[in-house]
Formats: sequence, structure tokens, C-alpha cells
Amino acid sequence: MEDYKNLKVWELSHKFALDIYEITSKYPEEESWNLVPQMRTSASSVPSKIAEGCAYTTAQDFARFLQIALGSANKIEYQIILSADLGYMTNEKKAELEQKIRTIKQLLTVLIEKLE
Repeated sequence: MEDYKNLKVWELSHKFALDIYEITSKYPEEESWNLVPQMRTSASSVPSKIAEGCAYTTAQDFARFLQIALGSANKIEYQIILSADLGYMTNEKKAELEQKIRTIKQLLTVLIEKLE
């Protein structure tokens, strides 16, 4: 396939993962073994699966990894809602992160459709 670093969706999802790492560094200590690692794993899974999928030579294989990335994007989207409801982030931060993940999900969907 192509170099994953040239894909806009990879670039945005990488920056999004960095955002999640930054915000979760401020979560309460009691979440350091539960919500924080789950969110970091979900967020970093998106660009990781894009990168992994680029290593395969068929469009079908690449699309499969993009679908897994889309699943991780849905998971982190929920975890953002949960975090806000628990009071770990402001509504403004929630809205900002939700907008970013929606954009990533849209780009993933378009790319999947192109490959299928």
C-alpha cells in the first residue's frame, strides 16, 4: 500500500492520541489502572491499525485494519463521553475531542468505501 505517514487520517489520529495522553495525565489517581489505560489504548490503536494495515499489499487487507481502527474510534468516543460525565474534562474539551474523533471516523469511512 502506501506510507501511512502520508495519510491525513493517520496524521489526525496521531495528534488525537497525543491529545488523549495529555488530558488523561490529569485524571485522578484512582483511574490510573482503569479508564486512563483504556483511553490511551483506544486512542493509540487508531493510528496504529492504520499503520499496520499499510503494510499489507491488498486493498481488502488494508480495509480490514481500517475497520478495526474505526471500532477503536467508536470506543474512544464513548470513553470521552464517560470521562465528561464523571467530571474529568470540561464540556468544551469534550466537544473539541468529539469533533476531532468524528472527523477521523468520517475519513476512515471514506477510505474504507474507496477500498471496497
